[in-house]
Amino acid sequence: DGFTLFTWNGGKGVLTVSRDCPNLQVSGTYRALDFVERAGTVDAVFDEYKRDLGIQPRETRILTGWTSWYRHYEKVTERDVIAAVEGFSAGGYPVDLIQLDDGWQNAVGDWLVVNRKFPGGMKNLAGKISAAGFIPGLWLAPFIAEKRSLLAENHPGWILRDRLGDPVEAGNNPFNWSGLFYALDIENPEVRAYLLEVFRTVIHDWGFRFLKLDFLYAAALGDPAQETRGTRMAQGIELLRKAAGNTPILGCGVPLGLAFGKVEYCRIGSDVALKWEDR
Repeated sequence: DGFTLFTWNGGKGVLTVSRDCPNLQVSGTYRALDFVERAGTVDAVFDEYKRDLGIQPRETRILTGWTSWYRHYEKVTERDVIAAVEGFSAGGYPVDLIQLDDGWQNAVGDWLVVNRKFPGGMKNLAGKISAAGFIPGLWLAPFIAEKRSLLAENHPGWILRDRLGDPVEAGNNPFNWSGLFYALDIENPEVRAYLLEVFRTVIHDWGFRFLKLDFLYAAALGDPAQETRGTRMAQGIELLRKAAGNTPILGCGVPLGLAFGKVEYCRIGSDVALKWEDR
């Protein structure tokens, strides 16, 4: 129900712990912070922490797999993915998952519009991956949209706005995308309906059985009224879990505390690069 901020002042040697709830309006009592001290091994302490919060880890298994990103980036084509499937099949490698990353959609946000690099369509591609004995996986960034996307052009009311009415920027990627991208307003019923339809299409119509969901932090952006950013983020995760059903989720770019017990897999750090020197 909220983020906890740890602010370190190295000059004074002071650690300040506070609750991120500047706009929260309450009637009655609101418990801003609880402090719990645990001692023991890392595993034992975290087991107690999860038990106290009622967190039940989702049943899953370790997967090995291939992702298109670090070989092809956003330039990936249908042929690239099929070549990977054929290569792993011929080589007999013990790979469970073939996951298509960013580069298949018209633009970030346009998840129901496939670009020209995938002429056979997504259902056909997922079917070929499954027929070869692999789990077909797909990358989505459900809470953001590029400035140049059809979504932003045709549905400006779906973009999250600040108190001045300006769109809330979630980042800028001029290298792989067209530049600015915005956060979606996940409290907008039309946005929620759109995302439910995207997940229904991807899972049930196309046949993908693993979802890498990226840039999830965007649900916590902006300046929500009468609730905390943590509450808004929790609502976003619940929406994704409802939309995905039992389809495994790999969460990326997500506050970890709110992902506990909600996703099967999670990237716990920043994105990686192909050289150690990359910061």
